[in-house]
Amino acid sequence: MKAAILAGGLGTRMRPLTFTTPKPLLPILNVPMLLRTIERLPKGVDGVVLAVNYLADQIAAYLKEHPPSLPVKLVTEEEPLGTAGAVRNLDRELGGERFFVLNGDVITSVDLGAMVEFHRRRKAVGTLHLWPVEDPSRYGIARVDDDGRIVEFKEKPRPEEAFSNLINAGTYILEPEVLDLIPRGRAVSIEQEIFPAIIPKGLYGYVSGEFWIDAGKPLDYIEAHRLLMNVDRARYRPRRKFPGVVVEPPCLLPPGTDLGRGSRIGPNVSFGAGVIVGEGALIADSVLLDSVRVGARARIEHAVIGNGAFIGDGARVSRGTVVADGGEVPPGKRTATFEGVEASRRAHGGAP
Repeated sequence: MKAAILAGGLGTRMRPLTFTTPKPLLPILNVPMLLRTIERLPKGVDGVVLAVNYLADQIAAYLKEHPPSLPVKLVTEEEPLGTAGAVRNLDRELGGERFFVLNGDVITSVDLGAMVEFHRRRKAVGTLHLWPVEDPSRYGIARVDDDGRIVEFKEKPRPEEAFSNLINAGTYILEPEVLDLIPRGRAVSIEQEIFPAIIPKGLYGYVSGEFWIDAGKPLDYIEAHRLLMNVDRARYRPRRKFPGVVVEPPCLLPPGTDLGRGSRIGPNVSFGAGVIVGEGALIADSVLLDSVRVGARARIEHAVIGNGAFIGDGARVSRGTVVADGGEVPPGKRTATFEGVEASRRAHGGAP
């Protein structure tokens, strides 16, 4: 059984970080999202097929330097083919057998081995992981019967059209015959064209797991860190003492973290390697990647700070801000959302 991971998107919602790093390689608790997805695959999966496009060379180089536990084959999508067309483009690598499809930016606790067993016992043509949410209008929704069979599916319904709060959570198991339903040579939406077509053939919904989040937007990316740290709070209770510093767990503070006296860190803070924090700074509910420097009395809350960025003395980094790799927030400045986008564009040849 193979697993197809869709990792070819531009990652526009995570710009400016994705001007320099493909979204699958953005870390969650210092582990790239792509590796998290691969390492949670169940026994019985013997290989991964990765659909790539944007910054594909970076992904290939990373996997060569950090080989995962399963063999990975990269297949380049030369032009956008939609969510189904991308899967069809992988068919020669899927081995003519049952396969997973996973979105690379989903963080979830779903038991994929149990999902395979659910699919097998029902002799399903397709099985979708479903998850309940308060507002389903951003997603595809499914209505299921008592046995879990999907009887109706609608992509991104208007509020008055929402007949269910169970959403398509971005993990599927499909039989190889589904590939024959996907036309070649054009963009095809799996949600709008393929799922409705296989409902009569046996499309099922698997509702399970303790948590689920699409980590593809800044505040959701931060929330993914919070979720994982709070699932295992003991692991994220720093053992090292920092004299004169208040650390409120859960936090990930790697060896080499340098915290100035009077600073307050946490809760729900994740640092990459080599972060330096000045005296009296406050950092909460935020993600700081490698080699970030934070000035004295700076304040960072609900923000993402890119690799090598500098936050000046007394600066205020506000909710939802993303500071670019190598970006700078001058001393005393209060940021706007997506701080550093223009600087990153200039540094990388005017990338869109």
